[in-house]
Amino acid sequence: ELTTQVHKRGMRLVLDLVVNHVGYQAPLLTEHPDWFHSEGTIENWGDPVEVVTHEVHGLPDLAQENDEVYATLMDAARLWLQTGIDGFRLDAVKHVPLEFWAKFNRELLADRPELVLLGEHYDGSPKIVDQVQREGAFTNMFDFPMAFALRDVFCQGQSLSALASVLSNDRLYTDANSLVTFLDNHDMPRVLTQCGGDRARVERALEAQFALRGTPALTYGTESGLEGGEEPNNRGDMRFDDDDALMKRIETLLRVRNERPSLVSGTTRILAFEEGLLVLLREVAGEQTWIVINGQAKNHVDLDGLSGLAAEPYRDLLSDEKVDGSFDLEPFEVRWLEAAAPISLDDLVAKRQVRFTVAEANPEPNETLVIVGSGPELGAWSPADGVPLVLRADLTYSARIELPTALVFAYKVVVRGEDGQAKWEDGPNRSLFVAAGNAELNVSIETGEK
Repeated sequence: ELTTQVHKRGMRLVLDLVVNHVGYQAPLLTEHPDWFHSEGTIENWGDPVEVVTHEVHGLPDLAQENDEVYATLMDAARLWLQTGIDGFRLDAVKHVPLEFWAKFNRELLADRPELVLLGEHYDGSPKIVDQVQREGAFTNMFDFPMAFALRDVFCQGQSLSALASVLSNDRLYTDANSLVTFLDNHDMPRVLTQCGGDRARVERALEAQFALRGTPALTYGTESGLEGGEEPNNRGDMRFDDDDALMKRIETLLRVRNERPSLVSGTTRILAFEEGLLVLLREVAGEQTWIVINGQAKNHVDLDGLSGLAAEPYRDLLSDEKVDGSFDLEPFEVRWLEAAAPISLDDLVAKRQVRFTVAEANPEPNETLVIVGSGPELGAWSPADGVPLVLRADLTYSARIELPTALVFAYKVVVRGEDGQAKWEDGPNRSLFVAAGNAELNVSIETGEK
């Protein structure tokens, strides 16, 4: 009955399916004790074997490699599919062998190719999330890297480079639009609590989330301002408050988003970036939407001057008002804009030579100075794979590298020892926007300053 009513309303029903564990008092524990691992609770969350074979917070851990366990889980999934549901949210992906997911998901898709198989893999690495999606045959994955960035920017007031560098890593995904974005879930403090009870900041975060690629998801209660810190306080009862301002704003965001194909399935390009300002272009089939995201201070923006692309006048899609390309922004303000005419990006250079120069650095003779950052070109935050700097005659350290344009890289200067140990510089990440251009881009770094 639920499935029928959901489908009548043009919606789809996705059911949460847990294959990693059972409840503490589940009958299966006594009926089939051989169906479970007996290694105890996870102690080392960084051990890839332990996170699969041990118990999550003491929950009895199923042995998916057991043929009887696999058959039982498959039978359960197929039983639910007979009710007409449209897919599964697959829980605790990283705690189940990837080989299981590859077999399990492909078997389900062979029966129902249109199924949604949404994986919850708690990891901040786009490369790992994409690998799990591809090898595990998931149709969609929750976008944890984006969730972390949105919360850091809008709740914690961190630099917009946190968000821009995540978007710049979209190239690492097979299909970034298949990701499911979110601001909080049942394992995190609620976003309103994370934002210190500031509803305006939550509203701004929602405006950013709904403007970005992927499918936006809401955890129950976000629309009614549900609060809560760590578990179990983040899992409070739903409040049904139809008059909540957040709900009304979400209704507007959904309506406008659904009217704009570029917001639903478009590509994303960074047109301009400064520490306190991020300008994006979403585009599909000639339709374009400009997204302007401001940082934590009041700002004045000249879009044509920033991007070098004349496109005014604009229409504000959320207020339906006409604006020119120069306007003021409040802290964390987000604008969705439609330009008078589409702009062309075809002639922009795709790559650019960048030279990093570090002054006043004094590594030991057996140490190497390296640039380590958010993209694979800068080692993807691995000091072992960072860009080594070479001592020059002027006693500065330098490296020259080719980087793709229209991307933002977050990075740090790191001292790497012979034994592989790394000493990271203090302070927040540095950031670099590689704008399109033919001339070499010079990045001068004074250690100890940002």
